[in-house]
Amino acid sequence: VVGAAVDKRFHPLVRWPMTDPCPSISPNTMDVVRASVQEFVGRDDANQLVLIGGWATALLLLTVLLVVVLRPRDARASQAEIDALVRKAVAAAVAKQQTEAAEAAPASGGSQHPSSSKAHSAKKSRGSGGGRDRDHYVPRHAYAEHVKKALNQLLEGDRTGEEEGWVSKGTKKGIDCFQKSTPGSAVSFIKGVGTVSAPPAACIEYLEDIGKRRLIDKQFKQGNDIEKLDEYCTVAYLEYEAVMFTSARDFCVLAYARTMPNGMYVLASTSIEHAECPEKPKHVRANLLCGGWIVRPTADPMVSQITYMAQADLGGSLPKSLMAKVAEQQPLNVANLADALKQIKDLQPYVAKTQELLSKAREAAAAAAGGGDGGEGDGDGDGDGSANGSVDGGSVEN
Repeated sequence: VVGAAVDKRFHPLVRWPMTDPCPSISPNTMDVVRASVQEFVGRDDANQLVLIGGWATALLLLTVLLVVVLRPRDARASQAEIDALVRKAVAAAVAKQQTEAAEAAPASGGSQHPSSSKAHSAKKSRGSGGGRDRDHYVPRHAYAEHVKKALNQLLEGDRTGEEEGWVSKGTKKGIDCFQKSTPGSAVSFIKGVGTVSAPPAACIEYLEDIGKRRLIDKQFKQGNDIEKLDEYCTVAYLEYEAVMFTSARDFCVLAYARTMPNGMYVLASTSIEHAECPEKPKHVRANLLCGGWIVRPTADPMVSQITYMAQADLGGSLPKSLMAKVAEQQPLNVANLADALKQIKDLQPYVAKTQELLSKAREAAAAAAGGGDGGEGDGDGDGDGSANGSVDGGSVEN
């Protein structure tokens, strides 16, 4: 407004003497500006309007300065302290698991509590089908302990209820959301549980295809397999998009993916260090303490029960509000999976693929056990919603 007025009505007045050492602040200039403002808003309000404009500009600059300089910082402990606490918590959890496994060893007359890991031993002592519910896979690679830890933590976390420490965060998009605090760790454990209108084999196909991961996790950017350790274990690199003004995050993870003899599919992951997966510039290496998926068949062959869990330390200094937002969105990956599977026009062939995966799992378990009745099963899965599993000795049993 002022510029137009100056140009239209007062152009002759701005031709002050150029001999002035600082013509940009010549009194003539301010006279022209005031006259221009008076012309539009009236003489009485001209000086006040100019004053308000100056204060508004100063306030805007001060606000920008505060946003840049005083950004909220995460007041958590240092990364080294957190890592020490995590290691201590993991060691305590492993010791507790070993103690419970020893107490739950098959014995005559021993009482079992259904809500603890001892229920698994009770199921074995009843002889519920030999190899059908037992998986004798023994990891032989250097990351065997990581496999056991990841699987145990995933199956322990699968037990839902307040007695297990889970707090309901409501239902969003048809997904039951839960959150759990872990002693000794500043990172919350999150979980999403729901059903997907697709056979288990279709869910497994999408979960194992790293190219489709972005359809499930909207923050995922790219990734690739680093090393295939054996038939079930893979080392992978995963990179995630930067959020707002933060750095991008990446992970180096060990993933254990397998269909168990009872029909349950497990994809358990945890962070590891690998020579071919170094940290990248401009990225913060995050730590996946535990994460993964559990897919179960149901009475309806076209419906699967899905559980997703994750506990990740994103590293660096992140605002707590941002971390809470990420935790709130993670359980909805189950809903994203359901939406992605709608792209498949014909799901019927996946019913047969599900039965094929189950048969192969039981045959492998029977062969590893040295024969028995493990390969006979009726092919109906084990849709009872339970996930009893532990590591006994050197093998992974479910």
